[in-house]
Amino acid sequence: MALCKPYKRIYRQSISSKDDYLTDFSYAYDRLSYIHSYYLIEKDIKVLFDFISPNEKNEATFSHRIYELFFRCCTEFENNAIAILKSNGYSSASNMNIHDYFKINTALGLNHYEVRLNVWENGRLILKPFEEWDSSTFIPLSWYRDYNKVKHNRSQDFPLANFKNLLASAAGLLIILYAQYAYHSFSPYNVIDMVNDNDHFVSANDSLFEIKPFEWPDAEKYDFDWSVLKHDPYAFETFNF
Repeated sequence: MALCKPYKRIYRQSISSKDDYLTDFSYAYDRLSYIHSYYLIEKDIKVLFDFISPNEKNEATFSHRIYELFFRCCTEFENNAIAILKSNGYSSASNMNIHDYFKINTALGLNHYEVRLNVWENGRLILKPFEEWDSSTFIPLSWYRDYNKVKHNRSQDFPLANFKNLLASAAGLLIILYAQYAYHSFSPYNVIDMVNDNDHFVSANDSLFEIKPFEWPDAEKYDFDWSVLKHDPYAFETFNF
């Protein structure tokens, strides 16, 4: 049986209803800020491609510009993960870390998502930044582990701020946004009604990446009329992390 109420910041496909709840202020009041931040990062990555060719031979390329973008992707990932947890009532005795963020994978199915980069010179590049979380127990994400190494010891680990890790972190950021806002993740400026669908990968017209969403089983999908449900003072369920 499908879910009759949504969780905050947790997207699921709807069986028979529209996804109007995704743009409702009560679902995520700061949605546009998070999407806008990603939008600016993607714009800067496109500029970076003018100087670093998207080619596997350049995956180990590192620089201060890549370092900056890598950090922006990872901190935005952290901010999104924390917002999802807090919106659903999760609290931690100390500052949240990657072990806390791992908990959202069950709710959002991040490990099932794929991101594709079509401008890769050696063919289409498929990115699965949460593949390591296809586990019931915590396993570190390689790109996030490298981010922490560079953050704490840049003089020694600066080469980890490389092109490969940047693309993985950007793909991870897009996934965590899509897992909250679906196709609206592609634009902070307009409500998107249509996206391109290419063999199950979706994108907006000017997006750098295409994303293949996770198809939830029917029992885990939503089925409600938001035009009615939104008037309920208890319109949202709390996901038990």
